[in-house]
Amino acid sequence: AYVFLFLIYIMPQQKKTWIELSGGACGGVAMVLTTHPLDLAKTQMQANPSAYRGVMDCLKQNMAVEGPRGLYRGVLPPTLVAAPYQASAFAGYGIGQQLVSSATGLDSTKGFGQMLAGGISGFFTTTVICPGERIKVVIQTSKEPLGLGGAMSRISAEGGISSLFRGWEATLGREVPGGMVYWACYNTSRQAIEPVQSVPSSMKELFGGGMAGVGDWGFSLPA
Repeated sequence: AYVFLFLIYIMPQQKKTWIELSGGACGGVAMVLTTHPLDLAKTQMQANPSAYRGVMDCLKQNMAVEGPRGLYRGVLPPTLVAAPYQASAFAGYGIGQQLVSSATGLDSTKGFGQMLAGGISGFFTTTVICPGERIKVVIQTSKEPLGLGGAMSRISAEGGISSLFRGWEATLGREVPGGMVYWACYNTSRQAIEPVQSVPSSMKELFGGGMAGVGDWGFSLPA
């Protein structure tokens, strides 16, 4: 899949594309490290809601067992897939734009056209992120501390390597609409704030990414 993406989209692009992919990969790792404690609380509260009085109580219970590192339980799998996830998101969106433009004649840079392109990117990101999500959830919901190797052994014993893709359909149901909303919110937000000369370019990127994240998770969290 990665060779396919490389040959038909990434390789022919200009140097700017490589810069964006590298930046996206670094941003993906930074996002994981920044938000993982809250992701841990979300997963554990969803799996066992009666065990916690709220987010802070969940985090305190993890720290009581493992100390500060307990807040980063299961952080390795999403960190490892952060770079390929961002690469597949950018490449998938680019491929989606090409497909939408050629197949429908819609403008893939705005409106429904860009939402369709974003949805297509979700098919690519699902395949990349699903195994990492599976391992992460097993580690986070384990009653005893569990490492990457232990989680892989447990998953393999339960259903073989193919069970790494258990929940693929639900992940697809999150990534496709999430991709549609993400790219629409990002591009719309950037276009809205672009004329404001007093706002630095870096802050415009931050604003666009923040609004995209809010739209993405607010819309796709049930999946």
